[in-house]
Amino acid sequence: MHAAWLVGLGLWLGCGSTPTTTQSESADRSGTPPSVSATAAAADASPNYLWSFDNLRLLVDANLVVQDSSSGNIVLRLATKDSQPGEEWKTFDVSDACCQQYTYGTLHSLYNTATPASTGRITSSGEQVLPWRAFGLMGKMLPTKRQLIVRRQADSGQPAYALFEFVFPGPQ
Repeated sequence: MHAAWLVGLGLWLGCGSTPTTTQSESADRSGTPPSVSATAAAADASPNYLWSFDNLRLLVDANLVVQDSSSGNIVLRLATKDSQPGEEWKTFDVSDACCQQYTYGTLHSLYNTATPASTGRITSSGEQVLPWRAFGLMGKMLPTKRQLIVRRQADSGQPAYALFEFVFPGPQ
């Protein structure tokens, strides 16, 4: 029999610096973390989303391994009614990387060449619900880090990206 902990997440971690050729958005600890946005051309706008937890609960065993009975979602919503929506999202297990070092080229390469944990299309400007499983957490030991990249094809014909980084801690 495994001991189990219910990990209620109230965490936030955003990328603390702005990569080259990008704009960064800021927030405080009570809301959405900073995100890194990257565009190929100064006139292009990156996708602009806020996120929140929707009853996210990770159940882990005595070894801090995430169990199948975990539940909940991370929800993306446009920051304002005039925000640029994305067209697609991907999640990545990149525990050895940190977005503070990312340039536009790094984000572009990661999005197009790394193997995602999950991917999805964005077909409306409504809330985008990403279930906990989309972050590739099942069977993984906590703490662990995941990145979410939202892409849109910008007016210049080049893709624009918004990057979010999440740290999922173990029980405190």
